[in-house]
Amino acid sequence: MRGVAGDARIHGGCVARQQEERSLHQVRARGEAVGHPHLAEELRGARHVRERPRVDPGGGRALPSPAQRVRGCPDPAPALSVCLLRERPRTASGGPVRQWSRALTLITLFFFAHQPDRLKPYEARRSQSRLAPEELYGHYFDEKLNREVFEKVASKCYYPATTLIRDLVREFASHEKPFRVAYGLSGTLIDQMERWGPGLVGLFRDLAETGLVEFTGETYYHSLASLFDAERVEFQEQARMHAERIHSLFGVRPAVFRNTECLFNNGIAATVQHMGYEGIITEGVDWLMAGWRSPDFVYQAPCGLKVLLRNYRLSDDLGYRFSNRDWEGWPLRAETFAGWLAANTDMHVLIALDYEALGEHIWADSGIFEFLRHLPGEVEKHAQLAFTTPTEAVRTLPPVGTVSVDDYATISWADRERDTSAWLGNEMQQFALEELKRMEPVMKAVGDPHYLDCWRRMLTSDHLYYLATKSLSDGDVHKYFSAYGSVFEGFVRLHTAALDLLHRAQRQLER
Repeated sequence: MRGVAGDARIHGGCVARQQEERSLHQVRARGEAVGHPHLAEELRGARHVRERPRVDPGGGRALPSPAQRVRGCPDPAPALSVCLLRERPRTASGGPVRQWSRALTLITLFFFAHQPDRLKPYEARRSQSRLAPEELYGHYFDEKLNREVFEKVASKCYYPATTLIRDLVREFASHEKPFRVAYGLSGTLIDQMERWGPGLVGLFRDLAETGLVEFTGETYYHSLASLFDAERVEFQEQARMHAERIHSLFGVRPAVFRNTECLFNNGIAATVQHMGYEGIITEGVDWLMAGWRSPDFVYQAPCGLKVLLRNYRLSDDLGYRFSNRDWEGWPLRAETFAGWLAANTDMHVLIALDYEALGEHIWADSGIFEFLRHLPGEVEKHAQLAFTTPTEAVRTLPPVGTVSVDDYATISWADRERDTSAWLGNEMQQFALEELKRMEPVMKAVGDPHYLDCWRRMLTSDHLYYLATKSLSDGDVHKYFSAYGSVFEGFVRLHTAALDLLHRAQRQLER
């Protein structure tokens, strides 16, 4: 379900020691940050910052030197200047007066929140024979377990984190560089919020009303429908469902797409562009960044769709390593993290993590909420940093090159491999997906929304994720997220539920 970075990088004391002598902002203001050979060497050891040739990552023009990136200095490549749209006094038409600032590194803070519909054990379903369509959901899905998990995560994460972020967005709204955040909310989570946590919907509406928070698009059921076939009909239907739901709840339509678990290839990108999206979020996998490329730029797919790449090292410092006392970066302070961001001379840094990391996977007593509480203020101290949103990033920043991923080399943010192996890495998983795919024409021929809804909830990627048989750290993560205790129990629940639904649908068609 969630991406894990296998390597533990050392951000550590290098930058901290440098900051004791002089802040990174002061160094950068004199045009010396990163360009200073000793500091660059320290940063390379601390954050894997590579000494790249000073050329366009797309392979063309020369990039500005660190000194030329300083505010007020001439920029030899205006098309690569980093800009930010700031909120200024409104025009007569109600729109903001656009004013551009140069020499900025834009930061997108993106949280993805999702809960699946977990399946009942086979033994709890055997005696049920005839069922009305509206009874199907309760027949297959464990509503008691789903509610228990939702309420636990809501109390530890969703309510405190969303309240804190709402308060921070409001607090910084009038500042020259406001605090901006982006969210991805799966349709299945939205359903659970409306049933068991309506107050959460209100909190997210509060965020939407600020105009500083973005909601991205995705498949409604957090499914693997993008891997079905080249036409991706079901994928497009689920994406449209999600966009409509976001619009009905928050009054906005998503402009940037984040596919399930950041699954991405050239075909997916072309389909997303066809649906009218302006950009897509995916993983900054190492092989895409071969040589001297950096994930901290905006790229484009071969079809021309803008691509934002997740900086998985910085993201996983928050999402996975934050509470690890054996990590050399522990304890991570907001001041330190802002310093790492300020040392980055690239255009755009995408920090993306599971929302549930805040308080659920990483408990409150680790200091994660205090970190978040202080982060906007620490970032604000650096003149060269500003928060942005995915849509603002793709509209503001030019692509510097093309990222091309063949349809048979699909990438994701999951596990060490960052491919599809988290869901399709063994024969059980492959069999289960093929079985679900073959059900599509029958489910749609029945024409009953209850049948279609249950089938689509079985397509949620979590059900295949529970069937992974990986070892080492990736295997531990899969076990942590599984609700069933064993891979084989997960397979029995999914396989028997899918077969039962298929047989019921076929009987409906025979009548």
